[in-house]
Amino acid sequence: MSKPDNHFYEFGPFRLDPTQRLLLRAEEYIRLPPKVFDLLLFLVQRNGQLVEKEEIIKHLWPDSFVEEGNLTNNISILRKELGDTGKDPKYIETVPKHGYRFVDDVKVLPVEGTETAHKKGRAFSTRRKVLLFASLILVSFLVAALYFWRARTPA
Repeated sequence: MSKPDNHFYEFGPFRLDPTQRLLLRAEEYIRLPPKVFDLLLFLVQRNGQLVEKEEIIKHLWPDSFVEEGNLTNNISILRKELGDTGKDPKYIETVPKHGYRFVDDVKVLPVEGTETAHKKGRAFSTRRKVLLFASLILVSFLVAALYFWRARTPA
């Protein structure tokens, strides 16, 4: 595992915060399994470079014997979460029989305060809950109004 660094990484609509171990897409948390997060961070930190499969395996599973299929599975999960499932890779390029390369432009930003991204994500989550609750109340009110309106209407 790599030590958390003091930067945010931005690519496309994503923001990666290694210190808080968060991946955000436009203020929305994307939950990644720990190894998948570590894989993304490893590739993003080596943006544009070919990273050999063996190097990735040694980094993610330093004290274990792991088959290449585990790496392939984690790459697949990562691509799915990033929406990178088409023929032309937008984020992760496969170099057959060698490894992978992160191909999107990555901006490395200094951390203003490690709480910033976390607070934004939490605020979005709270807003979403309030909207859901208000929608439920509105739907309940409409159902009750329809029930009483139908009960008053003569057959």
